[in-house]
Amino acid sequence: MNQNIADGPSTRSGTYRILIFTLAALSLATLIVFALTALFPRVNASFFVAGIVGILLLLALYYFFNKQNNGSVGKIITQLEDTYQQEISLREERIKEQAKELEATSSRLEEARRTIDRNSKDLKVMNQVLDLKVEQRTRDLEQANLDLSTFLYRSSHDIMGPMATLTGLCNVAKIEIQDPVSLQYLDKITTTAGKMNRIIRNLNDVFELRNRELFIEKAKLLTLCQEVVEEGFDAFALKNMELLYDIEANLEVSTDMDLLKSVLFELIKNAISYRSSATEHHNFIKISARKRNKNTTQIQVADNGAGIQTETVKKIRAMLSHSTEVTKVVGLGLFIAKTKANRIKGTLELISDGNADVTTFQVTIPQLKPEV
Repeated sequence: MNQNIADGPSTRSGTYRILIFTLAALSLATLIVFALTALFPRVNASFFVAGIVGILLLLALYYFFNKQNNGSVGKIITQLEDTYQQEISLREERIKEQAKELEATSSRLEEARRTIDRNSKDLKVMNQVLDLKVEQRTRDLEQANLDLSTFLYRSSHDIMGPMATLTGLCNVAKIEIQDPVSLQYLDKITTTAGKMNRIIRNLNDVFELRNRELFIEKAKLLTLCQEVVEEGFDAFALKNMELLYDIEANLEVSTDMDLLKSVLFELIKNAISYRSSATEHHNFIKISARKRNKNTTQIQVADNGAGIQTETVKKIRAMLSHSTEVTKVVGLGLFIAKTKANRIKGTLELISDGNADVTTFQVTIPQLKPEV
């Protein structure tokens, strides 16, 4: 109702304007009819009146439709403005929601960053503590190894004295005793004492290898192998054993000869120890060598003795490849040979399979140059 009251004066003002416009148009039409009648007396005045009335009707229709169209356009514009404002409001709300989500995400990321920083600091502290523990345990292990080496070194020297005395007493007893059975016992005691002395010397050599300087020299490999056999084994040890050599006479090696001779000695001794006890069996040891390339030599010690079981082969290869464990099956001799081969930058490996007719160990050594 308030809207109708507010619109009343505007409506009346529009009606007045229409009446004034109509009167003015009629007045103008009357004047035009009079003028045309005066100009064209022969033409009936009703034609002029009809034409002017038609023109006025057309103008009135044009005015009416124009006013209606203007109202429709206004409504359309108003609707578009309302729609546009609604769209802007929706977009503003979405932007606000996205801003809130971004703020929440940023807060979570910040919290995650702080957590990572705390974990990183904790991990750094743990690593420092672990490093300290590792360093301490390394020092403890090095000290333990040093103590063990010192103990074994001193113990071996303490044992070698009584062993030398025992050997001397056996030699004196052999001069005074004539009983054959007693002499055989004395020989066995002397042999056992000699083996014990060699074991003690080998243990000393193993513990001294770490600090031992290499003495590099050149030598004929065939001559070296023959010296190992002649100096290390007597006729009794080589009884019923054929030695074969497949080495070129001019093949030379450049390395620490004492260590290489010790490696070969242990391999030959191993072959002799495990030879076949069958009387009809022909035992042999074959030592062969060849140049693999300009700077590397391969030496093989093969025998057709008792052979090696498959399970024992696995243990030997494990010890020769990476492990330093010495077992009753593998024995100390191969461990000593492997350790000394490694000291001259070489390798020792078992290349034959279990239960094979021929057991073959291979030593690969480089050509070393004397240190200046």
